[in-house]
Amino acid sequence: MFRVILPPQAVHDFDEALLLAVAAAELAGVEEEPPAFWAAERAGAEALAEALARWRPVIEEMTPRNWNAAWQSEWRPVEVGRRFYLTPPGDESATPPGRIRLAMHAGNVFGNGDHATTQLCLTAMEDFLRPGDLFLDVGCGSGLLSEAARMLGAQCAFGCDLDFTAPPRNGAAFAGSVDAVRAGSCDFVVANIQLGVLLELLPDLRRVLAPGGRLALSGLMAQQVDELPVRGSVLTRGGWAAVVLLPAR
Repeated sequence: MFRVILPPQAVHDFDEALLLAVAAAELAGVEEEPPAFWAAERAGAEALAEALARWRPVIEEMTPRNWNAAWQSEWRPVEVGRRFYLTPPGDESATPPGRIRLAMHAGNVFGNGDHATTQLCLTAMEDFLRPGDLFLDVGCGSGLLSEAARMLGAQCAFGCDLDFTAPPRNGAAFAGSVDAVRAGSCDFVVANIQLGVLLELLPDLRRVLAPGGRLALSGLMAQQVDELPVRGSVLTRGGWAAVVLLPAR
């Protein structure tokens, strides 16, 4: 296993080129502080380092160990927004009064709850999701957001993804993308994906919204918000951002 380590200041200078390079790599893990990416093979680490050359990354060979377990052992419960209490798998801490307990998904699965972009989605959902909504998570990964939507009172919650690395929670998902969803059928849609994919999917994301529907776009770095061709309510957390499009009044 190899780490491709970037300087701390790189987190404030991420751009579309970096995100595309990371998306194309077969990563075994990600660290936020310092920013680092894990690759199973040296060739993969060297290819990623070459793509990220302007940040002068350092490649470090890692001592063999169960890195997923080590990474997950560092997870700690965190209060997200006003209502959620996000916990690592198997955590036995008491849920704070008035909070909804939501367990992270074990394993190296995107959208398992540990990243700021997923937590921004949860905050947007507690602010704008209404009981009885039909909820769709595009690029759902672990399926955690659909589970959270049901906890908030969604009548129906499901997700879609092109590549499931693990079975989604409760099986409420299909293999495919938003282009398979009927127009005007969803009250609340969330997409936690990098900017380039959001731009590509935006027409379909808006197409599936029912009258009065709300759309949350996450996976953005704070400086990328202005690159969206739409404007909405902006939420931020740790240098990341989400934009929520609300119906016109």
